[in-house]
Amino acid sequence: MVHEDAPVIVVDKAAGVLVQPTPQGDRGTLLDLLTRQLRHREPGKAMYLGLLHRIDRDTSGLLLFSRKGSANRVLAEQFRTHSLTREYLALVRGSVPEAAGTISERIGRPGVGGRRMGFTSSGKGKSALTHFRVLERFGPATLLAVTLETGRTHQIRIHLAGKGHPVVGDRVYGKTARFPSHPALDAFPRQALHAGRLGFTHPATGKWLEFRSDVPADFAALLTELRKGSSIPSPGPECLH
Repeated sequence: MVHEDAPVIVVDKAAGVLVQPTPQGDRGTLLDLLTRQLRHREPGKAMYLGLLHRIDRDTSGLLLFSRKGSANRVLAEQFRTHSLTREYLALVRGSVPEAAGTISERIGRPGVGGRRMGFTSSGKGKSALTHFRVLERFGPATLLAVTLETGRTHQIRIHLAGKGHPVVGDRVYGKTARFPSHPALDAFPRQALHAGRLGFTHPATGKWLEFRSDVPADFAALLTELRKGSSIPSPGPECLH
C-alpha cells in the first residue's frame, strides 16, 4: 500500500496482477488479495472495500479504493466530474512529432465475442478525451505523459494506436502496426504503460492528496537500453515518475 487511512487506500499495482474477478474466479486478483489482508488484520470487523477504477492486468501503477460507502460516493463524483488527476507514462512506437496534443475520437464497444474496441464513426460510441505530452524521444520510440478526462476501457491504448503510435508491447491494439525491427522493443513482454501519478480531494478532510509511483524495474530497464542508443540527452527526474 502507498497510503491508507479510514476512508481511502492507494495501492501500487504490479504488472501481471488482475484488479478484479473474472468469470474464471477471483483468487489472486488485487481486490481479493487486499480484502484478505484487511480481514486478516481486522478479524470479525465489517469490511467495505470499493473499487473506483481499474487498470489492465499488464499495466502497473496507482489505484484508488474506498473503505466507506460515504467516501466511495464522494470519490465516484470526482471521477464523474474529472476533478481528480490521473497521469500515465506510456512508451509508444515511433517518433511522435507534436510536443503535446489531445485525442478526442469516440470509442466503440467490441463485436460479439470480440476483445478489440476502437474508434467509431461520428456520433456513435462513447466520448473519450486523452491528453499527451512528449517527455523524451528515442527515435524508434517516444515516452509520453498521458492524462485522462474520461475513463473508457483501454482508452489510452486505443487512442495512441489510432494515432499511429501504439504502446510498446500492446499485442491487441498494436499488432497491426508496422515498425522497423528493434530487439528491445520487440521483446518487451507487456504493454509499457504505467499509472504514475494520482491526485484527488480527500473525501473526509477536503485536502488535496497526490501520489507518485516510479516505473517498475522492467520498464526502467527498457528506458535505460533506449537511452544508450539515443543522442538526445537523458531527461530529468520527471520522466521517471
